[in-house]
Amino acid sequence: LSIAAQFGIHLGLILVGTEISLTFVDPYDPSITPDAAFYPNVLNTCTFLLTMVATINTFAVNYRGKPFMQDLRDNTMLKRSLQLCYAVLFICALEVFPPLNDLFQLSPFPDTSIVLGADGAMDDDWIGSLEDAPPLAQLVGQAGFQLSMAGLLLVDTIA
Repeated sequence: LSIAAQFGIHLGLILVGTEISLTFVDPYDPSITPDAAFYPNVLNTCTFLLTMVATINTFAVNYRGKPFMQDLRDNTMLKRSLQLCYAVLFICALEVFPPLNDLFQLSPFPDTSIVLGADGAMDDDWIGSLEDAPPLAQLVGQAGFQLSMAGLLLVDTIA
């Protein structure tokens, strides 16, 4: 039951992240072409971040401590390593340190303030107008992509 719940939570959040990302991806972008050279885009950046946090969460939740190994609370090196992994993922999601994102070949997240102007009106020139987008993508457009991505990572970690 526990593994099925973990799978459901991780899969659901990856699907939500994919749906949000597809709203901001140009369908004619050459980075979408299968079997071509790798070019980072919003979709594979979100997928990478969400699958990495799901992997770390799965490891942390399923770690068995006593009686044969050290408990996670007592295993300082492992606990610090997990904390470092979470910190790096959140730094990447919030785009706090761009050279780290470049190192991981992550694309910059879209600037939703361009999509929604300062007055809240839609920019007609934007390729994937949010008027026809699902309500979740409209929420991301208002909250900001970085904050929404960090929120998805946080929900996956807490749930």
